[in-house]
Amino acid sequence: MRLLTRDWHSALRDLAASARTEVVVCSPYVGRVGTELLTANLQVGFRQCGSITFITDLSPANVCQRSTDPSALRQLWGHAGR
Repeated sequence: MRLLTRDWHSALRDLAASARTEVVVCSPYVGRVGTELLTANLQVGFRQCGSITFITDLSPANVCQRSTDPSALRQLWGHAGR
C-alpha cells in the first residue's frame, strides 16, 4: 500500500506503469486528470487481463460540488476495456 500526497501525479503514473494484475484506488474524490493519467500509463498486458477497483464517494453532495466527476469513472471504465 502506498499513500499518495502532493506528488500524487508521479506516484499514480508509477503505480499504473508497474501494475501487472490489479490496481486498487481509494480516493474520496475523482476527476478526469487522475483517471486519464492512470489509463495512459497502463501496460498493454494489464489492459488485456488486469483489474481496476476504484473506491470513491459518489454522494450527490460531492457530485454537485464537482469534487467527484462521474464521467471520469465512465472514461476509466471505457479505457479499461470492461
